[in-house]
Order: sequence, then C-alpha cells, then structure tokens
Amino acid sequence: MMNPWQASGRISVALAFAAAAMLLVSACSITGGPRQYRLLSPEIEMPPLPAGQVYAPVLALTRPEADRARDSSRILVRHGRALKPWSGAVWADGIPDLLQTLAVEYLDQRVAVAGRYGSLPADYRLDLEVRRFELVDNNGRLGADIRLVARLLDAGGQLVDTARLASATPAGEKSLDAGIGAMETALEEVFEELADWLATQLTVAAESD
Repeated sequence: MMNPWQASGRISVALAFAAAAMLLVSACSITGGPRQYRLLSPEIEMPPLPAGQVYAPVLALTRPEADRARDSSRILVRHGRALKPWSGAVWADGIPDLLQTLAVEYLDQRVAVAGRYGSLPADYRLDLEVRRFELVDNNGRLGADIRLVARLLDAGGQLVDTARLASATPAGEKSLDAGIGAMETALEEVFEELADWLATQLTVAAESD
C-alpha cells in the first residue's frame, strides 16, 4: 500500500480482519424525531504474542491529540479540501479514544507493558497526534487515509524520538462497509509500523542504559 509520507519496504503480515461490529440505535434529530445511526467499531486482528519473552519497559499512552473535526465520533469523508460526515453512521467512540484503546491492545506484551497514561507508573510515554483519520472520495474512488505523528518520551519527559506514520488504502468500492474495511487495513499497517519503530527505540534505549 502507498505511504503518503514515506515509501514502505516492510513485509505485510497476513492477518484476517474481523468485520466491524454494527448496531442500530435511536437518536434525536434536530426536529425531535427518531433517527437511526449505525455505530461502527473498527476491529483488527492482533498479532500473536511472542513466546518466552519478558517485556520490562512500561509504556503509557496518552489520549491522542486531534483537531476539532477529528476529535469526534463522526466518520469523515474528504472531498478535495472539504470534510463531511458520512450520513447515518458514526464511530462507537471518539476517534482519539478509539485509537488509544486499539493502540494499547496492539502494543501490550508485544512491544512493552502498555497501558493508558495515568493508569500505571511508566518508563516511557507515547504521545500520538492525529493528522488524518478519514475516508477519501477521489472522483468516486473511495479509500482510507490515516496519518499519525508519534512521539516517544522518557520518564523525565525528555523526547526520545519522533515518527510519522501513514497508510493510504483503497476501498475497492464506494460503500460504507468497504470504507470501514479499508480503515481497518490502514489501521493495521500504521500499528505495525508503530510497533516496529517502538521496538527499535526501546531496544536502543535499553542498550544505552
């Protein structure tokens, strides 16, 4: 898949992606009448836990930063420079909270002992910034575009390193289900890149102690 910031030469792991959980709930429209929404929760299959390894570093993940448009539960679609919500569907949680939950689950016991910031004493802190987390409609061709900035800090708040992570994934067809599938694929690619970068940084830090 194309990385808008950096060409990627890594080998993609063969993972099966679970279908997004879907639920119909009632909400109130501006006129006060009932309105139906699909609540969508992205699901990615986590890599298997490595056997026989002990992960000493403790990593605390803060709630990702995002601009006003992306600090919401709306499923965003970008048309050129305009961002519009997908009508009748929302994420099950705000985008920063979804990312924090999935990132903790993905990294825990695979790269470090990972948890939410403030929930455990940590050796390192990971800050994520959401630059893009949306679908892109390019003349009728739908795709996913995720771009994050990751910053690793030590226990004293000193910056260790920064990484830019990105994935642009085609959806194959212009439908909500296809778009969510593309978002899940893009998420797995970004998290795989994040885990590789963190593993390298934490190994170098351990060797320098």
